[in-house]
Order: sequence, then structure tokens, then C-alpha cells
Amino acid sequence: MNAIDKSEITDDQWEEVLDELYGTVEICGMTFNSGRALKELDRVAFDCGKNDYEDGNRKWECGECGDEYENEDDAEECCKPECVHCGEKVDNDQSLPTHENECSENPINQKGE
Repeated sequence: MNAIDKSEITDDQWEEVLDELYGTVEICGMTFNSGRALKELDRVAFDCGKNDYEDGNRKWECGECGDEYENEDDAEECCKPECVHCGEKVDNDQSLPTHENECSENPINQKGE
């Protein structure tokens, strides 16, 4: 697998997101950052919100060149070698020569008319 999931964030990063969205909260006259308050008061809600946020902001990175993509398949296909005859991407460099030798677009494999 060549794609790397770049959407995971730390608890501290999620707290910062919540703080930016909701600011501070007041409890019994005391002021707290909303991210910290939610984390301390309801860890399950904190974790569920973080997971939902990650799912909604999913980014994938090509493991070879570092380009970012919206979906895993595009990141997987990014740096795969490509057949010079048909343009099809193959899984790895070892299977490229086999594919090119057997490719129906290869002039050697085309039957005379």
C-alpha cells in the first residue's frame, strides 16, 4: 500500500479546533477552553467528535512523492509505473516489464493484417 492516511489529528489538535469553533465556556463562574472542558467532562463525546471530524476531512498522501489526494485510490495510483504502450498503471516495477511484453498495444504482439 502506497497511500498514507493524513487525516488523523492529536487530541491537542482537536481541542484547538473546538476552541476555535466554540471559544470558552463558563462553568460555575470559571472560564475554560471548550475543547478541554469537553475532553474532561465527556471523553466519549470528545472522541466521537474527533473521529467524525477526521472522517469528514480525510486526506491521503502518496507514500513516494508526498502529493495529497482526496481519496485513497488516487494516492495509490500516483507513482505507479506506467506502460509505454497502453498507458496502464501497474502495481510495481517488477511487473512492468511483464505487462509491457504481454501488452496488446505492444507492436511486437500485434498480428499482421
